Amino acid sequence: MKFISYHLLTPYRGALLNRDDAGFAKTIPVGSTVRTRVSSQCIKYHLRNHEGPGAIRDAGDMSIRSRQTFRKKIAEPLAKHHSTAVAAAVTAYLKEKVLDDAPGVEDVLESDDPMSEFEEDGAPKVLGSQEVSYLRDVAADLIETAGEDPSEDDIEEAAENHSNNHPTLEADLVANLEALSNAIGIDGAMFGRMVTSDVLSRVNSAVHVAHAHTVQEQQRESDYFTAIDQLKDGSGSAHNGSKELTSGLYYQFMVIDTSLLRENLGDPSLAEEVVRRFTSAVARVSIGAKKGSTAPYSLPIAMLVKAHNVQPFDLHEAFVPAVEENGEGVYQRSAQKLFDWRQKVNEAFGTGDSEYRYVAPVDVDTDLESARLLELAEWTSNQIS
Repeated sequence: MKFISYHLLTPYRGALLNRDDAGFAKTIPVGSTVRTRVSSQCIKYHLRNHEGPGAIRDAGDMSIRSRQTFRKKIAEPLAKHHSTAVAAAVTAYLKEKVLDDAPGVEDVLESDDPMSEFEEDGAPKVLGSQEVSYLRDVAADLIETAGEDPSEDDIEEAAENHSNNHPTLEADLVANLEALSNAIGIDGAMFGRMVTSDVLSRVNSAVHVAHAHTVQEQQRESDYFTAIDQLKDGSGSAHNGSKELTSGLYYQFMVIDTSLLRENLGDPSLAEEVVRRFTSAVARVSIGAKKGSTAPYSLPIAMLVKAHNVQPFDLHEAFVPAVEENGEGVYQRSAQKLFDWRQKVNEAFGTGDSEYRYVAPVDVDTDLESARLLELAEWTSNQIS
């Protein structure tokens, strides 16, 4: 199947999952009400960094996201075997070819602290471990040719000699980087890379993650707290403050473009393993901060997965208007709303070539086939074979 879509309902109570710049829970208007929100950036961060059974990062190499990759992963390792000046200068030369953004070679060679020339602003750059390893080998070859006390012209001449059958070093870098399998790393293949470089390839995101929001109107409470100084005589607090806590049932929507994932990874069997782990991770990985004071760990009360060839669509309309907190069974009612809306949409627009599976600890009235989570993970993996 071309796409795998995920729809999850996950409850959190008394938590602060994702904060804005003022420290309050993020929000978003949906319909006529304001809902508590968790950003897609936050969700992807937790999926990338999850450790434990089913972790995506255990399937293979991950990317490196940093502004200091060329310094920390190329220049400094080379400086253990060569002078700091030549290691930094050659790395700066190479960085300019790869990212069009680097300190001048002469400035580095003449600096009293060559490594400090790599300090930079801007967003972190995404490079795969294999890309970094290859570029470090290229830098080592340039040093070998240019010598331990090179000028900028010596480095330029070494680069011309290194290009082999290609007209320029840039062309040589492009050809060799494109030949690497899973060059950008698993998370880079999943979530993409935006670059303006002629050497590094732009990678379109194969996994699309929407912002999560509560199905109910935002429920929040200001938590007042104090801290006691144990060594201070007398009563009273040594510190007091407050923080916002929220509760709610969150609707999450994600899509995997399986064809693009295979293309980005360059390995069909690795793509199958990544999808298997992703399916498990989206259910098991909790999203949230302030773990020490709120223990924001939860599992979905419903997880609906669709494998299909037509354009994906989310089901947030099931929760417009917001689910009312009147009486018992709000979780069961919310899950039923999700499944009922899916049925209505399919009846109105058709499903195309598609299949569904679901996991739901709560009772739902549906004719879809249920599965355990591990069975669901295996089923999704088989969709991209």
